[in-house]
Amino acid sequence: LAQAPPHSAARAFAGGDMAASPTSRWEERLQGVNAWLADSAHVRRMADRCGVQPWVVAGAAVLWLACFILWGFTGELICTVVGNLYPMYASFKALEDADHAGVSQWLVYWVTYSAVMLGEGLLYRALC
Repeated sequence: LAQAPPHSAARAFAGGDMAASPTSRWEERLQGVNAWLADSAHVRRMADRCGVQPWVVAGAAVLWLACFILWGFTGELICTVVGNLYPMYASFKALEDADHAGVSQWLVYWVTYSAVMLGEGLLYRALC
């Protein structure tokens, strides 16, 4: 009786082939991504200039883009929307509940907020 080779399809199907560890699979995928990224002339040139692998250049570019989106215009938009949602909700709730102390507190908040926004709009060029 002839023995099957150690890496036969039957053995792999049965789950007996545990030679490929998660680390080696990760390294194989990383090498595949590196090869794919090396096809791009810009990525390859930056990787060669910096002395790093192409995936490092691509990762840095993705990180830079994410930071720009979160702390650039989009970050300002998100902060404005989220920063106004709670005060609007709390003001509406205080008005609905006829809570005079709460209405007074939120009125002070909105007047102060409006004054700061007006001042920022008028002095934008001087402040930046």
